[in-house]
Amino acid sequence: MNPILSKGHLERVIGYKIDEIENIISNLENYYYSFYRIKKDDFNQPKIKHGLIQKRKITPAKKELRNIQDIIQEKIFSNIPLIHNIKGGVKGISNIDNAKLHKGRKYRFQTDISNCFPSIDSKMVFNSLRSKGFSKAVSKIISKVCTYSTDKWYKFDCLPQGNPTSPFLANLVMDKIILRINNVSQDLDILLTTWLDDFTFSSDKDFKHLIPIIVSTITKSGIKVSRKKTTYRINKSVITGVVVGMSTLKVTDKFRRKVKSNLTHNQKIGRDNYKDNIYKSMKAGV
Repeated sequence: MNPILSKGHLERVIGYKIDEIENIISNLENYYYSFYRIKKDDFNQPKIKHGLIQKRKITPAKKELRNIQDIIQEKIFSNIPLIHNIKGGVKGISNIDNAKLHKGRKYRFQTDISNCFPSIDSKMVFNSLRSKGFSKAVSKIISKVCTYSTDKWYKFDCLPQGNPTSPFLANLVMDKIILRINNVSQDLDILLTTWLDDFTFSSDKDFKHLIPIIVSTITKSGIKVSRKKTTYRINKSVITGVVVGMSTLKVTDKFRRKVKSNLTHNQKIGRDNYKDNIYKSMKAGV
């Protein structure tokens, strides 16, 4: 689909009048609800920090707003091409596929976006839509339809956890950041892939000196990286849940330590299939 350049075109695509949409935007508090989901570790157990169970706030849209978001995702966003570096949230690409791309590359740099969805506000969404050719009026409407003030300590209007449009819009914002990073790293043949909030860089050449520039490029966009999840390693690292060596792909030690007796029959089958998929992917070569 070509970029949407007018309000009339937007009306025809999503089947709602602009007046209806703007009325919903003026009363967003009536179109969202919230609940908390317990964060789980690699063993599917609750994460505990300072003696407290960690929870994530989920704020999905409801009623007509949810329907509009579903239509926007299906009829508009699903047809917008993203830069090839983006792997997470892309149909047909698994975490194993993403990890495999970095196999055989000696130097690896990894970092993670802190509070990814809450750190992306409507202005970032607006600018990203504009960069894809959408008009100012349409970009403004879509950005307001897809963002909301979920917590007072985050940016006023950000991507809510639980919206069907949030993963794509996060990727769309990353699309612009990746283009800037590629401009400063192209001379060293650095491969960059993203898995939503995870950034992985790899190369046959040592590029440690570029890390401050890469991090600065990311943070200048208005988002922060997690220092605890920022690493530079040689030969082997864990990438999107897979141990990636120079010539191997393996499950993590945590995965191996999980006691099978605590799993259901279907979970056991799922684990076996996952290990088989990693092994098959490794044997298939690059």
